[in-house]
This record gives sequence, structure tokens and C-alpha cells, in this order.
Amino acid sequence: MKEMGWSPDLGVVMPVDGNKIAGFETWICWNGFDPIAHSGFDFACYLRKDNRIILGLPKLEVCSILDGTVKDIFLTTPFSGFFSTLLNGLTFRNYFCTIVIEHEIGDQKLYSAYSHVNPLVVKGQRVKKGNTIAKLYKSPGNHTGYLVHLHFALSRNNPIVTVTNIPRSIRLLRKLLKIDMRAFGKDYPIDPAIIFPSLTSYLCDPQCSPEFSIPRLGFESTKPIIANFKILALRFNPRT
Repeated sequence: MKEMGWSPDLGVVMPVDGNKIAGFETWICWNGFDPIAHSGFDFACYLRKDNRIILGLPKLEVCSILDGTVKDIFLTTPFSGFFSTLLNGLTFRNYFCTIVIEHEIGDQKLYSAYSHVNPLVVKGQRVKKGNTIAKLYKSPGNHTGYLVHLHFALSRNNPIVTVTNIPRSIRLLRKLLKIDMRAFGKDYPIDPAIIFPSLTSYLCDPQCSPEFSIPRLGFESTKPIIANFKILALRFNPRT
């Protein structure tokens, strides 16, 4: 299945390797793609072999899914201008950091974006498929902080729509008015499940919520404490 140039036939690799997580079984779609509300996929939640659901990742390495060139590295914040500049002096600034990589496939340009990371590359650098480009951002300390996860996004032709660098007020308005980004034509953000179909195998209901169920796993509704960089384990007993 192809859409806007992106296809599993490109031989992509996962941007984060679940096999580097102890006991990893498969990814859970806790906050997946929505053309109105969320223009990417969050690698944030997974199932372990011991039937525990984990929300919040270790400080994993992030890799480029294909050969390409680092197009840009910048802050994607709810603020803009002066307030965004102030973040450069704050310890949590890299939570808002996004790396955009340009991939030239034939005569077309495809873009992948990786957010909430500590970059290990520079703008203009050439990278190969599987090369480490960053590490996931982890808040300092032991009890508070942002959820450790990777926001991963795709687009074709236009790197701007690949990332969440739109002011928060505009994004909230887009969600309120239910503006479908696909109305903007071929440059709209693309569902990463196009190249990684397994990402939507196990959907949380509702999405991005502290209380959810996973019907396909028989995981009943629960109300966990959202993990930040701390690992949260949720045990479930599948229905028979």
C-alpha cells in the first residue's frame, strides 16, 4: 500500500528499537495518528512479555529510518518568538527539540521528523539508514518531568507540515474546528502506520488518556498514573 510516496517497500527501519528494552513484546498505540488532532505517532507505550503494559520509555537511541540529510533541527514549542528563545537557556528545552531528515527517493523528497530528543547530529549532516541521530529526552531528577517518548511524523514535499511547530493556539483551534490536515493536499502529514502497519495492531481506547482499555488484548479499563521518565507497569489478565 502506497500513500504520497511513503511505502513499506522502501525498506525502512524503526526509529526506536524495542528489542533494546528489557522484556519488550510489541508497541501499543497509546497516541497514534489523527489528521485533526495529532500529526504523528508517539512511541510511548509497549507490551512486555510478562503481560505488563508500560507507559514511558527508557532513554533510548533514535535512528534515521532511511538514508538522508539532516534538513533542520529546531525547537517546536507552544510559544513563539521571545518565549521560544528563552527556552535555549532552560534544561528542558530538548523536550521541544525536533530533527527533520530529508530523504531523496528518485525525483521526490520525503521527510521524517523526530521530536522530544537530544540531538547527536548537526544540520546538513548526511546519515545512513539505522544511524543514531539522537537520544530520547529525559527530565532531570527522579519524580517529575515529561513523558519520555518519541513523536514520529512523516510528510512528502513539505517538511513544515511534518512537525508540530504550529503555535499551540492554532493547533487547538484546528482541533476545535475539526480541520482535517488532508484538505491541504499532497503535503499533509502522513500516518506512520503506512510504513509500520504493526503500530496500530493494539489500540488504546481512548487515545492519549490516563485511563484506557485495549480491547484486542482484553485489557480492561484502568486509571494509571501517567509515567514521565519513570517506568510504569500495568498488569493485565486477558479475557478467556
